[in-house]
Amino acid sequence: MYFDPGTGSMIVQILVASIAGVGAFFLTFKTNCISFIKGIFKKNGK
Repeated sequence: MYFDPGTGSMIVQILVASIAGVGAFFLTFKTNCISFIKGIFKKNGK
């Protein structure tokens, strides 16, 4: 199977963008979960 340079470059860009997107998703998800848990305990502490 032959991949020309344009196809190889596109595959590399897709992989890098996918890794960055998944990383950003989990970072945002973690931040939201921590904020939600802190909010629960802050309301119960008053």
